[in-house]
Amino acid sequence: MTLYQITFSVNFLALIASLWLGLYLVTRNPRSPTACLTALTLWSLGGLFLNILLALVPPPVPSFRPSYLRFLFPFWPSGMLEENSANAWLQGWSVAPSIAFWHHATMLMRPGKMNAWRWTRVVAGYLIAFAAIQVQAFTKILFSVEGGDPLYLNSLHAGPLYSIFGIALIVLTILSVIHLARSAFVAPTEIVRRQLMTLVTATLITGLIAPVSLVSS
Repeated sequence: MTLYQITFSVNFLALIASLWLGLYLVTRNPRSPTACLTALTLWSLGGLFLNILLALVPPPVPSFRPSYLRFLFPFWPSGMLEENSANAWLQGWSVAPSIAFWHHATMLMRPGKMNAWRWTRVVAGYLIAFAAIQVQAFTKILFSVEGGDPLYLNSLHAGPLYSIFGIALIVLTILSVIHLARSAFVAPTEIVRRQLMTLVTATLITGLIAPVSLVSS
């Protein structure tokens, strides 16, 4: 198999897995806020895999683009559908919501009730994610240069605000890891402790997306 085929297969399987796991969590625990937030995290991450699939196999640019699509797809940069570059699809879905959702979920996993200080940090996480979405939608946080291959991301260049929001999202990821680690430290049973440490590992692995993206762009 070529690198192109491997990349397509991995991202396709990851997209299906994220959608299925999110549905599994919601259907098994429909009244659990933590389960719902985790499902939203998985679905938001699925958008990242969808971006890469669309960049590898870009669909034709639609001839009819009603203005209300901007309200249905607030994550997509303005004018993205008018671009012919396949790299433009990589900017379609923002990863920021998934980090905010997971930051909220890990806060709920902490022992004790949600006090004013915890809610302040949760709201701050959502505000950062919302600001990142707005910046991506209406400014050139990333821009494409003609003549590159979307598989290697060598046509995406970082704008002046990219590192600022990238660092902010990395901080939220680190805080999520700290929440999980603290919860594991005071976990009442060994099984719960191992489950939380597994989530710590998964968060660290997924969190590598942000620093790798910063370096590559």
